[in-house]
Amino acid sequence: MRAAALALLITLTPGVVAGQAADRAIEVTADQGLEWDKTQKLYIARGNARLTRGQTSVAAGVLRAWYRDDGTMRGQVFRVEAESEVRITRGDMVATGGHGTYDTDKHLARLSGAGLAVSSGDSRLSATDAIELHEDQRLVVARGGVRLMRPGEELRAKVLTLQFEPVETGGRGRTKLVRVEAEGDVRVTSCSGTVQANRVVYNPQTGDAQLSGDVKLTRGNDRLEGAEAEINTKDGSMRVTSAPRGRVAVVVDKGGAPKGAPCR
Repeated sequence: MRAAALALLITLTPGVVAGQAADRAIEVTADQGLEWDKTQKLYIARGNARLTRGQTSVAAGVLRAWYRDDGTMRGQVFRVEAESEVRITRGDMVATGGHGTYDTDKHLARLSGAGLAVSSGDSRLSATDAIELHEDQRLVVARGGVRLMRPGEELRAKVLTLQFEPVETGGRGRTKLVRVEAEGDVRVTSCSGTVQANRVVYNPQTGDAQLSGDVKLTRGNDRLEGAEAEINTKDGSMRVTSAPRGRVAVVVDKGGAPKGAPCR
């Protein structure tokens, strides 16, 4: 039994989270006008409102941007709230939700509400509670009913964390996915089989994955069960271990070919 069911974890295109870049000017535009509340130190943009900072863009029906005095006429924006069909873009990454906040001091964006998703290339990540984009830490965190999908493959979990690092060569701002953590009723399904565990930690650069908590690996009618497992998605190797005084269970069906979907 190969471990390719975990290979989809690398498919979210690098570049989702920016590195630590110098602060850039923030530009806000809108179709229906801009309001400036000097008392509240607040800008309000309505109608196809858009905020742009460097390579990052936040669009929504309504944007509210709070600023602090910094000696200039416009001040320094430190918090943004977005309402109605929120859309955050950076490169080919698109994140959506019904409500969004952006803390420019912490370089942290948080999405919640209807239509909560992140897409990049042919990969799509959705959640029911929240999606967080941590720019300085280069993290994407999805919470609640998380699904990571690409053609023929799917991951489900309660919480999913993606860790990125800068690419040393290539275009400015490019990153690579170096660590994936999935927690809570984790289930990975692909044409090669199904993996289930309470927690999965995966390094897409090496292909190494550690599974823990009620581990089940299934391919067709063949099954492996144990407390923990180590898998390499590149060479197909695996090792399943038991808990203290526990057992490792192996069920092999000799009745013919697996009944899973064919790999293409």
